Parts: sequence; C-alpha cells; structure tokens
Amino acid sequence: MQRAHQLRDARAIARGLRVLALASLNEGDEAQFQRLVQESADYARKAGDQWALLMALNNLGVLSFNAGDLDRAGQSFDEALRIACNRRDRRSEAFVLSNIGLLELERGHIDQARRELATSLRLRSSCVISKSPPATSCCWQRWRPRTTSLSWPHTSSAEQNA
Repeated sequence: MQRAHQLRDARAIARGLRVLALASLNEGDEAQFQRLVQESADYARKAGDQWALLMALNNLGVLSFNAGDLDRAGQSFDEALRIACNRRDRRSEAFVLSNIGLLELERGHIDQARRELATSLRLRSSCVISKSPPATSCCWQRWRPRTTSLSWPHTSSAEQNA
C-alpha cells in the first residue's frame, strides 16, 4: 500500500483498500470496514477501475441495507448494476440483481422482487459460478440482514483485470 501511495497508483490503492477492508471485517471491525470500503470506492472512481468500483458499491449497498438505509442501498446497487451491464459481466450482474431483489422484497415490492430474483437466477444458470463460498459472502454470513443474507460472486483474476 505504501508503494502504491508513493506511485500515486489509484487502482492499486483501491484494490489494496478492499483487501484491508475485508481483513478488518474478519476482525470484527465493521466501522473500519465501512470506512475502507468507501475509501476504496473513491480511489476506484479516481482510477476508472470499474471492477473495484463495482465490488465497493456492492459492499456499500450491503452496509446500507444492513443499517436500514434502503434508499442508499438501492443507489449503490443500481450503480453497481449499471457497471456490471456496461462491462457485460453477467456473473456480477446476476449477484447485484439478487441483492436488488432482496432489497425490493424488504421494501414490500413483491412483484418487483420476484422479477429481479428470477432474472438473477436465469443469469446465474447461464454462468459458471464457483460452488465454493466466495470470500466476501462468507463475511456477510456474520451479518443478519432483515430478509436474508446477501452474496457476492467469487471472481477470477481475469475478471478483475477486465
């Protein structure tokens, strides 16, 4: 991280902050996790790193959802979905849509939730998705959203670099 800062490499900083954020969550420091995820999103925006921004926005959406700020969660998920669609990243699109579906379910919009979740399932069935639990969704399993747990896909290094 220090070298990335010295080089002013916003992309490396964004990705490094994401790793530090996940480590802080694993240690139970949710406030530090939130701060680092937001900082990661800021650097990802600055660097134009759409993958890192997509991951940060999804995490920010989950944080907002868990805090009961459904409007902010929706904004984060909507922006993450736009990025996934623009990247033609069907796998990420499927996972973000599942989060949007759960958000709509929480809002009481059952028909909209059903549509989002059905689309997510169709996309997931057309993608090869790892059967092993992704590192970020394991973190979310400790959290107890009001509706159900939110998830994020395991991504390969090729997808991250796209």
